[in-house]
Amino acid sequence: MLHSTNAEEATNTKKKDLKPSTLDYSFHDLSDVQELLTLHNQEATRASSIRLSNNHLTNLKGFKEAFRMVLAPSEEVLWIDLSFNKLKSLDELVESYPNLRVLYLHGNKIEHLSQLDSLSHLKELRNLTIHGNPVVDEPNYRFFILSRLPKLKHLDFSAITKQDRISIRILLKRQELHRKNQSL
Repeated sequence: MLHSTNAEEATNTKKKDLKPSTLDYSFHDLSDVQELLTLHNQEATRASSIRLSNNHLTNLKGFKEAFRMVLAPSEEVLWIDLSFNKLKSLDELVESYPNLRVLYLHGNKIEHLSQLDSLSHLKELRNLTIHGNPVVDEPNYRFFILSRLPKLKHLDFSAITKQDRISIRILLKRQELHRKNQSL
């Protein structure tokens, strides 16, 4: 099933060789990423965005291989929606898509900040959602994310403010001073 939004259609009309570029596999009861291959229309355009929300994915094993078949080359993938699944970690996702701009992970089962540390590889990420995961209850969750993603503009559908940026710099300086004091 191939879907696109009006904004995507407007963008794509400027690029004559592209067709709608969002694949929507939401609400397909997928429990394994490999199941994508059975749903994907081989004649469909290889997309730069994919929706896999509201499925039953518990991990992303085989993600890279399956997505290679349905998505554009990894450097062209800009948007992935994995919200409302049962994911506990990001596995191989992050390093595979260096130019990813939007990543929706809300409503999953990510519990620890260490499971999000690999997000720092996403240097072009601008929009990230993680709310609805147990990890958001961790102390300094927001600062942890923002310190690893300096170009992020929205976290959990909230804009990153100038005050957020100032607070992050202060927190990072405190952490650095604390480390220096411990090493003395």
